[in-house]
Amino acid sequence: MDRPITDKDLHQRESWREALQARRRSYAGSYRLAGAAVFLLALGGAAGWSLHDATAPGTVGTALLAREAAESYAVYEPDLVRPVEIRAEGREELLGWVSKRLQHPVAVPNLAGYRFIGGRLVATSHGPAGLFMYDDDHGTRLVMFVRPMSLERDSPMSQHTLGEFIGFAWADKGMGYSLVGRTTADVLHPLADQLRRQI
Repeated sequence: MDRPITDKDLHQRESWREALQARRRSYAGSYRLAGAAVFLLALGGAAGWSLHDATAPGTVGTALLAREAAESYAVYEPDLVRPVEIRAEGREELLGWVSKRLQHPVAVPNLAGYRFIGGRLVATSHGPAGLFMYDDDHGTRLVMFVRPMSLERDSPMSQHTLGEFIGFAWADKGMGYSLVGRTTADVLHPLADQLRRQI
């Protein structure tokens, strides 16, 4: 026969119920904390990865400019039929076109021992850029690359080695310049100095 339920039994059941609810609330809070920790970890990882991309070598300033110049050089330098879109005879048309697209007057400097053969507009992640090509009597081609700079609006000349290409890049008054070639730094550096003086 069942014994009657006393006040003590009711009080004990109520205490167990409260303890059980407290434990459930504790678990729910732990799950919420764990969920928040996982979310923050994922958010931090995504932010860290985006900063990694933004600060990786060759992704900002003149380092990026030099890389863009080398990539354009690699595409157009070996082309025997159409390395440039507008040839040297259309120099004024080319300069007008590139200056208008870059919203900045550009010039084609002279390079000792090299002749200007023409140029074109090329696309970059920062908008259009001008590519001006030179060659010498041995068929060696050099490219001068120019585009507006959003970072490093003024920076000294620096050397960049990009695979088999050597480049010198700098920024002056918001415009970035790079001279790229398949040659040695001691040949290219004086030519880059010539360009910088004329610009």
